[in-house]
This record gives sequence, C-alpha cells and structure tokens, in this order.
Amino acid sequence: VGVAMGNATVCALSTSGSPVCWGYDTSGLLTEPSGVFTSLAMGPYSACAIKDDESVSCWGFIDGGTPSGPAKKVALVDRLQCVLKTDGTLACTTNSTRYNKGVPPSGVFKDFDLSGESGCALREDNTFACWGDSQYGQYNTPTGEFTSMLDMKSGGFAALKSDGSIVRWGNYAGSNLAGPFVTASGFGGAGLCAFTEAGAMTCSKGSTWSGYNAIMSSQPAGPWYAPSLDTTGNGYCDTPN
Repeated sequence: VGVAMGNATVCALSTSGSPVCWGYDTSGLLTEPSGVFTSLAMGPYSACAIKDDESVSCWGFIDGGTPSGPAKKVALVDRLQCVLKTDGTLACTTNSTRYNKGVPPSGVFKDFDLSGESGCALREDNTFACWGDSQYGQYNTPTGEFTSMLDMKSGGFAALKSDGSIVRWGNYAGSNLAGPFVTASGFGGAGLCAFTEAGAMTCSKGSTWSGYNAIMSSQPAGPWYAPSLDTTGNGYCDTPN
C-alpha cells in the first residue's frame, strides 16, 4: 500500500519509492531505510517495506528480526512480522511467547493477513489455513472462490470473493458485504471500509463499541482514487478525487 498507520506514527511511500514517516518516533520509526520500495506495512510500533529487488527492510521495534525475502507481501502486528515469499511460502519472525502457537502453516499461498494474535492464509485452491489465537473463531473459515485477503484488525478477518462480495469471520465478524467491491481495509474493533470501482466507500463496524459510530457517521463522500486505505480505531486516511 502507499500509506500505513501505526499506533501514533504514519508512513507512506513517496513517488520515488522512498518511505517517509511522521508522528511519534517510537523505537526509531522516523529513521526510515534508504532505497526504492514497492509496498509497506506497519504494526503498532514497527514497519516493514519490500524493496524493488524483493528484499525486505524493517525498522522500529522489530522483535525477532526481519523476515527474509524475496517477498511479495509483508504484514505486521505487535511483535510479529510475516512475509509471503515469491514462491508462495510464508516466513515469520518473533521472540514473543504470545506467538508460541504462531508458526505459519507450510504450503503455497496466494495471500495472507495478520490480525490480533492470529494469521490466516489463502491457498490457490481457495481454502484457508489459520494459525495462532483461535478464541474468536478465527479457524471457522468461509468457503467459495476468493481473489484476495483484506487488511483487518483486532482478530477479525475478511476476504474478497471473485464476485466482488466480502466475507468476514473471527472477532466481531459483523455482516458480509454484497458489493461488488475492488478493495477494503479494516479499522479497530474489526470493522472495515470497502470501495467500489467507481470510488464509492461503504463502511461496516465490527465491534458494538459506540466510539466506532463516529467512523460510520462521518464518512467523507468521495469519490476516491484506487484506494489504499489504512485505518486505526480513530479514523482513516486516503486521497479524495
């Protein structure tokens, strides 16, 4: 994505591919690596980005070291970093005992996501393999034909189906969304905002906490460029058309 948000820090990729971060300098997050990058992701206190040579650079509070590439996707949660390698396998790093169940599954996958203290990965045959915490039903995965997994928070998961609809499971699963949508991203409490090809946005909260009503009631009208939304529990960040 072009922009990602941590606990109190934001990082974005410039038009030249350089990461630029601002906000609170947690564990050195404002000391960005040099080079040309194609995508980035953030945890609460850490960031990782994939370079144009498919290697991975991580900075901030990286517990367990940087996962090895070559990689085509990276995702982070607190004290856990994982990559989807170019051969379709997963690699993760952590030193935290919170993730002692967090060994990623073996096999070849086309996408994955980390959320809360869990991970789920999408196989080429459209089945899922999940690992880590299961207290919110994260292992009760849906069936169907899926194109990608969506960036979610707080132990919730979601996937985009081939017909453009969105299916959710795990913490505060909420309602599925009919679409058709082209992308979506989650905010705190396992809610999400989804976008149509025309740039219209639809948001659906997961948690019943009343604070998320502010996100639901204050959605800007758009339309939006091909969105790369990344959200926290307090709002969202994107570029209006």
